[in-house]
Amino acid sequence: MVRDETGSAIIWFVFLVVLLCLIVLTLASSIHQYLFARELTDFTEQFAIAIKTRLQLGAESSVASLAATLISEVAPQYSFDFLQLKQISLESGETVKVVFCAQWNSPVASLDASRRICEMALAR
Repeated sequence: MVRDETGSAIIWFVFLVVLLCLIVLTLASSIHQYLFARELTDFTEQFAIAIKTRLQLGAESSVASLAATLISEVAPQYSFDFLQLKQISLESGETVKVVFCAQWNSPVASLDASRRICEMALAR
């Protein structure tokens, strides 16, 4: 009597395809999160430099009021969800410290993931 093994390979094939799909979706989500964090870092650094430049040009306003004005000017150009200026300060009288936070959402609908990402920048 010979055992019939018809169909046993299909189970392994389906399992490997599903596993490969999960790995690809997770990798895509991770890459998207990394690129989002880099974009937020770039934005934060540019924002700190812009505030420092305005201070050096002799702006009579406080750092907080300069930040509020600048956010209203530039924030609509970016697509950050729930962008929040967490901290802005003038350290040692010359270094501008800026911390921004934004909400990252996974581009893969089946991986219902989101995360709050914060980035800091200093401009001297």
